[in-house]
Amino acid sequence: MTILLKSFVEDGLIVMNESKIECSQMGSFPMRNIVMAFDAYMHNDSANKKIFSKWCNYE
Repeated sequence: MTILLKSFVEDGLIVMNESKIECSQMGSFPMRNIVMAFDAYMHNDSANKKIFSKWCNYE
């Protein structure tokens, strides 16, 4: 379990067992932040630029 997932479990946002990860009712609001823990692109060390949602127009 990653440090990030461990903190989500400790905060009561997700519940994990051997076969699945479930989002608690309290974790439904920050769901996007929770699933980012599984995004390999977000954890790529060579990507030093800021990453934004595609629907945002930050320039």
